[in-house]
This record gives sequence, C-alpha cells and structure tokens, in this order.
Amino acid sequence: MTKDNINQDNEEQPIIIEKEFNDPIKFLEYLDPLAQINDDTEKEERKRAGVFVQINDDTTEGKKENADDALSKLRNGRWSHKKDNSPGKELTDVLFRGQPGDYDLIPGVFRDDFLLVDSHDAYLDKSNSGLVKSLKFLLNREHGQLNKFYKACDNKGIALIGDSLNIRENFDNRIFQIDGVMTTYHFHWPSTSYLQHLIAAQHHGCKTRILDWTSQSFIAAYFAASEANKKSQELELKKEKLKQSVNSEKEVLKQDGKEKYIVVWALFDGNDEDKSHNSLQIVRNIPGSISQNLALQSGAITYHLIHCDHKEKEKIYNKKAINKVKESNVKLLYKVKLENTKDNITTLLFCLRKYGFRGSSLFKDFEGVKREMEFDDISWISKRDRSNA
Repeated sequence: MTKDNINQDNEEQPIIIEKEFNDPIKFLEYLDPLAQINDDTEKEERKRAGVFVQINDDTTEGKKENADDALSKLRNGRWSHKKDNSPGKELTDVLFRGQPGDYDLIPGVFRDDFLLVDSHDAYLDKSNSGLVKSLKFLLNREHGQLNKFYKACDNKGIALIGDSLNIRENFDNRIFQIDGVMTTYHFHWPSTSYLQHLIAAQHHGCKTRILDWTSQSFIAAYFAASEANKKSQELELKKEKLKQSVNSEKEVLKQDGKEKYIVVWALFDGNDEDKSHNSLQIVRNIPGSISQNLALQSGAITYHLIHCDHKEKEKIYNKKAINKVKESNVKLLYKVKLENTKDNITTLLFCLRKYGFRGSSLFKDFEGVKREMEFDDISWISKRDRSNA
C-alpha cells in the first residue's frame, strides 16, 4: 500500500512530492534509478515545479527498440533532471539523502540538541526553535567545532588538504577574535579555503553547517535503513535494561516519535548561474582527496552561505530547514517514506546488500568493516525472536 501527498498550498515552502510505502520492495522500485513516471498527478507537479521531462513521440508500440529509444526512457525517468529545457543541455544528478526518521533537512550545527547544550538563554529563542538570537553565537559554535578538529589533527600529525600557517592565522585572527567575537570587516562564511576542512570535519564526528547527499538513491536508502537498524538495536538494549521500571520504559519510548518512518529525500536544483546570490549552496564533484568516504558514497553536499559584517553580528538568524523555506535554486523535493518496522528494515538491508550497498563498500578500510558490523547487523533481531518464541 502506498500513500501520496503533495504540498500545494504553502507558497513559502518548496514543492514536495511525498510518497509513503509499507512494502520495502515497492519502496526500492520507486527509488530505482531507471524508474518511470506513470502517475499523472506526479507529472503535473513536476511540470509546475519546472522540472522538465521530454517525451519521445516517435516511440510507438510494437516498434523495435534501439539505443536511442532506451536513452529516451532513461531521460524521461523519475530521477532524470535537466536544469532547464534548452536543447543540448546535459542531465544533472538528482541528489538523495537518507534519514532514519521523518526529520527536517537541518544540518547538525543548527539542530536544537547541539545548540541548546551549554548555551546561554540570551542567545536562543526557545519558544521558536527556528531562531537563533545571535549570528555571532552561531558562528562561535562552529568555530569551536572546527578548532577542535584542527587540534585533533595536529595531535596526530594528520595533513589536511589546503592547510597552511596563513589559513590557521586567518581562522583565529581575521574571521574570529580570540574570544570568539566576530571582527568588524565584511566577509562570507565559509570561504572555499575552510569549506574543504568543514567537509573533512563533517565526516569525522564534527557538527557543521553541511548536509550530506549522494547521487545514488540506493546509497541514500542504505543510510536510512542501516541507521534505523542501529537505533533499534540501541532501543532494544535500553528496554531490556529498564524493563522492570514502567516509568523508565515510557521515557525510552518517547524517543521514537519521529522514527515511525525512514525517509529518502530527493532534491532537484534549478538553473541559477550566479551561485553567490544563493543562501543555499549545492556542491558536486568534490575531490576524493578531501574525504575518501565521500568519494565511495558518490557524495555531494549542501550548505548555507552567510554574508555578514559588524552590523549583522547580533542579527537574528533564521535556521529553517531546506524543506521548510523556498530557496532560489531548489525546484522540487521528493520525500519517500517507508514504515519503520523490523521486517521492512531487515528486507531492505538484505536487498541492498544484494546490490552491493553495505558498510564495507561505502566506508574506507577498517572503518567500513566496523560500520557493517555495527549498523548492518540484523542477527540481534533473530536472537530476540527466538527468545520470545
């Protein structure tokens, strides 16, 4: 069974086509890179969003298919995308992101669970989780994260791409003062020099303004399923430890609110030539030397660029999610949901493994082995079932 939903009323939000499944096979079929569009409503919404699909009128039933016909089907697929309908324009990768719950598209540094830790009330508007009272405060938190990453790399003697004494001096003295207060001259953050370090930091435990995406839908599905599987393991362990206490059991279950579904988002970007005027930046073709994991995952990123000067350092910063506010270079979002049940996640991980998507293939060296053992393991499910039989 599937359920469809399309937001057509709110002009302040991007167009979102939402599809809900409770069958993991149907879920994968919908995400298949070669999937075709058969629903008229979906076609109309794509047209309204300006996502162009060219129909090959020469193809007739019974005609022997040649290579051009096959390519035409590929170009007209659900996940085919041209930034505009001009002749000769190449297809652009749709970007996918998998999440273990029905969460908004908010980077780690903007999330409440990070901002509210050790934060002074004066900096946050807790009545509205979408607002940070001080841009200076937000940048200070980012500065702290990246500074910790620099120090950890220095302690291990790890070389960072593009690192230099000048980069470090500017980081401490020109962009931020010693006490973390912004300097008074105009700048934008992050500059290209620091973006590559933020990307590396993002993939080694730091909270940043970056959101990770991939050009492959099944990789996104793997991340959604494997992280949901890991969360389920942890929840089961907590339940076992606290099963004697009814109150404690209820406290654990409260953590499940957003995790009724796993979600794969798909982003179609627009033809906006001057990227400097977009708050949201979309970066593909990231050098594999910055992050080997990102290369293995066919990775891309989005991040919000901040232009500011001394007059703006105290201004309220709106940290709305990508799916909550219209961006000039986001034409359309898909939100593909699968009910988060034991059977669905098990089946999905088995199917993805058959296609070659597993922890050891998407992460380098022993990091991939560790990921597969921790996140892809479903033996805990069968053990629990046997114990309950």
